Amino acid sequence: MANGPEWQSTDPRAPPAIEAAIAPGVLLGGRYAVQARLGRGAAGSVWRAHDQRTGEDVALKVLGPRAGPDALARFRREVILARRIAHPNVCRMFDLGLADGLNILTMELVSGTSLRAVLAQGALSWATARRLIDDVLAGLTAVHAAGIVHRDIKPENVLIAADGRAVIADFGLAWAPTAEIATTPQVGTPQYMAPEQLSGEAVDTRSDVFAAGLLIHEILDGRPPFDGATAALVASAILRDTPRPLEGTQVPAGTRAAVARVLARALARDRATRQADAGELRDSWLAAITNAPLAFTDGKLVTTGALFNLPAVAIVLALTWVCYVGIKESSGANLAMVILKVSLIVIVIVVGAHYVTPSYWHPFIPENQGPEKYGWSGIIRGAALVFFAYIGFEATSTAAQEAKNPQRDLPIGTIASLAICTILYIGMATVLTGLLPFDQLGTSEPVVTAVKAHPELNWLRWLVELGALIGLSSVILVMIIAQPRIFMIMGRDGLLPPVFAKIHPKYCTPHINTVITGCGIALLAAVFPLDVLGDLVSMGTLIAFVAVCVGVLVLRRTAPDLPRTFRVPVAPLTCTLGVLSCLFLLIFGENWYNWTMMGVWTVIGFAIYFGYGYKHSKLRNGRPDGRQ
Repeated sequence: MANGPEWQSTDPRAPPAIEAAIAPGVLLGGRYAVQARLGRGAAGSVWRAHDQRTGEDVALKVLGPRAGPDALARFRREVILARRIAHPNVCRMFDLGLADGLNILTMELVSGTSLRAVLAQGALSWATARRLIDDVLAGLTAVHAAGIVHRDIKPENVLIAADGRAVIADFGLAWAPTAEIATTPQVGTPQYMAPEQLSGEAVDTRSDVFAAGLLIHEILDGRPPFDGATAALVASAILRDTPRPLEGTQVPAGTRAAVARVLARALARDRATRQADAGELRDSWLAAITNAPLAFTDGKLVTTGALFNLPAVAIVLALTWVCYVGIKESSGANLAMVILKVSLIVIVIVVGAHYVTPSYWHPFIPENQGPEKYGWSGIIRGAALVFFAYIGFEATSTAAQEAKNPQRDLPIGTIASLAICTILYIGMATVLTGLLPFDQLGTSEPVVTAVKAHPELNWLRWLVELGALIGLSSVILVMIIAQPRIFMIMGRDGLLPPVFAKIHPKYCTPHINTVITGCGIALLAAVFPLDVLGDLVSMGTLIAFVAVCVGVLVLRRTAPDLPRTFRVPVAPLTCTLGVLSCLFLLIFGENWYNWTMMGVWTVIGFAIYFGYGYKHSKLRNGRPDGRQ
């Protein structure tokens, strides 16, 4: 709003205006044609008006006759802070000034209603609740990115536009380190204030995270997570009690547990445990709701409300194409990704080591808190779960027929990569648990979470995210390289139809197998959640390792004269220990539903073998006893 003869700069010493001077039909400052009153509060009222200069309808916030210096300071602060932000989910502030003796703040007109009015109408559908939460978190992320703490996130300050868009408004209590008006941390609405805010401590972005957690909980449950007949009682409950568990009956069953974990962290009494800002809270929220359409909850297969995991499908199909066009191209891409990934991991370990807190490592083995949670049972469960991290090493052996010198290259490559990666695993785990307490690392992006806890390491965040993307891509690429070649060898032996043994005439790759493998992986990734796939992959790997160890011992006796490019040293001891360790993890580290799914998978495998492979196996048909 430009200053001029009819529109003067706000002066805190100006005498309070009489609100009766504004009414529908009045032309303020020769510019704003007042149309209707939209709302009223203790400090003044809000009016709809038409800006005759721009031709747009705007909202005018007018101070009442009792407005003093504090209210004027809030007005001024609201413009100073909110004008930094240009985001569709944040109400735009235009200007502040005097018009016909009235102190008026001009802002974007959001035609619609408030979130409070929407909540009063009853329970929201999952689609509506999700959209509103997405909008609020997107807007609050923009607020925090501008260096502003809102300090008054509540349903009354979230407007719902006619197009359904949620818009954060009212920055009168907002605070920023560079704000020109000093404020006290106690201001706000008690029912939506963080514990530190209620206690009169300094506020930061994590205080807004707490308020946003209260808001999200109320949107999903239809009531706040803390009970109290009055504002004072609710504030007391926030300081004293734990929040009510999320019921959220409209939240898909497969998503509810993940959403509850996000809210539990956002509503932690200790701000150090919460998400660092709205950006991290939004990432956690999106990770909780953006998943596969199926999930295992309480031992049951349930739906999540999602269609399919598009990013997983896209990356799998892209890497399948790389593997389709040739081993040189895929190996070159994998080499580049591995070099970048390892370099970034080393940077995180070396830099992060200077910021570790040794006390975070005590106790080294946390006390058990239930089945498979911490303690030795948790260690065993964790070992069984992450065993898939070691499936990339043996995959190099599947490319033996395409290696120039397999007798020398394969053993060196397998053993060296195993040793190097084990050292990197230990180093990364040590640094992460030293940067942040282990119980705060249970997020979808633990490395980013640990780095965020140290503002001086913010420059590492984009490197970590890039490294995670490259790391996942390289692992997927290795698996897509390996499985088609396993099919190819099985096809040559007759265990699978001859079509599986075909080679592309131009690219010299098992192209049909590659397409089958890529499409199969993409389908599984699209439908099943990551934790279930991780369990199945780890379990399958353990069973495969058992089979290999047993197979080595059996072949040493039944086919001692077979040519061997590499002999396992001390085979009886090595293979026996391998079998026992893998069986131990299988028995004590896997859940019953994992065994059920693996049983189904095994039955399918047996059906293929006895239905086709057993009859057509060249190895079996070579001699009556099954040996060549």
